[in-house]
Amino acid sequence: MNNIYIPAYKTEVQSSTFDTRLKNLENIRDRFGHLALKDITAQHTQDFRTYLLTLKKDGGSGYSQVTSSLVFGIFRKTLDKAVELDYLDANVSMKIKAVPKGKANVPYWTKDEFEQVVSHIYIDDFYQHLNFVMLWTYFTTGLRVNEGCALYWEDINFKKKTMSINHTIEIKNKDNWTRKTGTKTKSGVRIISLDDDTINILKK
Repeated sequence: MNNIYIPAYKTEVQSSTFDTRLKNLENIRDRFGHLALKDITAQHTQDFRTYLLTLKKDGGSGYSQVTSSLVFGIFRKTLDKAVELDYLDANVSMKIKAVPKGKANVPYWTKDEFEQVVSHIYIDDFYQHLNFVMLWTYFTTGLRVNEGCALYWEDINFKKKTMSINHTIEIKNKDNWTRKTGTKTKSGVRIISLDDDTINILKK
């Protein structure tokens, strides 16, 4: 894990993805690190799956269904790499049922809720006006936050009424950030049509 998998994984994913997954990899390493790869059994895998899906008060991870599925998938991939590199003949975790992703409950604003929020913004104040433009743009375009933070004025075509999404912001902290070409996925690079109200708000 320390010498092969983690360094290899770092070269295969975006740095933001690596940063969020590293703790999971370290936790997997710490759980199984006392075992040789060949000694990891189906029972160990089942016990890990059960741990992931058990409440914290009952000695489990306390993770949500979605997080449990993600971590179990990461664990499987580490063993896939061991097979790929001829450390193992087979991935023993494949004998155990995967953790279903479940349904993520994503909260969202309705149109009425959005209008209620923006109606309380005093747009004659410069800072509040910026907040209004930000909220309006996110709500009407469906941008990810890091896509919106990466927008330049050249990404807006006022004649064609479009917005080009082809960058993201990767933020470590307020003083350490990078504007990166590309989006989280290849399909994320896109051109969005803008309505007349949004065009006028951006122009202003």
